[in-house]
Amino acid sequence: MPIRHALLLLLPFCASAPAALAQTATAQAAPAVAPPPVPWWLIPARAENPRSEKWLFHVEAAGVITKTTGNLGGYTIGATTTFFTRKDLFTNVVQVKLNTQDLTLPGYGVSFTQHTNSFHDLLMVNVRGNMHVLAGYFIERDDPKYVQRREDVYGGVGDTLLNSVKHKILIIGALGHEDEHFVVPGFEDNGPIAYVNLSHAWTVSPSLGLQDSGYIIESLEETDDYRVNLSVAANVTVINHLYLSPSFEYRYDNRTTPLALKTDTSFLLSFRVIY
Repeated sequence: MPIRHALLLLLPFCASAPAALAQTATAQAAPAVAPPPVPWWLIPARAENPRSEKWLFHVEAAGVITKTTGNLGGYTIGATTTFFTRKDLFTNVVQVKLNTQDLTLPGYGVSFTQHTNSFHDLLMVNVRGNMHVLAGYFIERDDPKYVQRREDVYGGVGDTLLNSVKHKILIIGALGHEDEHFVVPGFEDNGPIAYVNLSHAWTVSPSLGLQDSGYIIESLEETDDYRVNLSVAANVTVINHLYLSPSFEYRYDNRTTPLALKTDTSFLLSFRVIY
């Protein structure tokens, strides 16, 4: 989030010595200009000062151009929209991703179009300080991994480990249940899971921000059944509310069908609108 620079006020030179001294003393005694408040969707509800009694809403939308390597090569054009709402100590975050992929299967020279969609809903209650009790629901279709449908339901706790003007670090730990259905018959899977997510946001300058995050989902029944996702992104201010956001994403799935590779990487270039 861009942080405004404090204004340096220059007092005009006054011919009268007493008046000049009085103005100088007043300027020295004046308190420093406080930085603008951090947006509500970046801080816990209890950190709001004053706390709003009304419904709060915030929307972010991004258009994405992706260069993909791994199981598939080519380009992805899509959109990601995130909705934030808050009432008192309750915060809800909904993220919808819709992607159309124009891809080539390496080694075969076959081009085709496919779709990858996901929906994620996260409800958090700020119980005390920076700590949250949370519940989430996630559903996706992942054609590159031959996943016809994957559903996760989880509940746990989250804590803001660091919440300064420059840096914000959030950790989430949860337990839940996963249900997977693959295009390939005989690869259905379901069972209890553990979910850990660590994210970091760094405001480098008023016009540049960096975000990095990672999560792991581990089956509680089979130790070799786990997924890892790592990502890093930059937000560069173009004009008010419009950002250019290059990013990199690494995905690893240790248990896949015989038709899929375990690792995928993506380079993304998106224009993000924040309002």
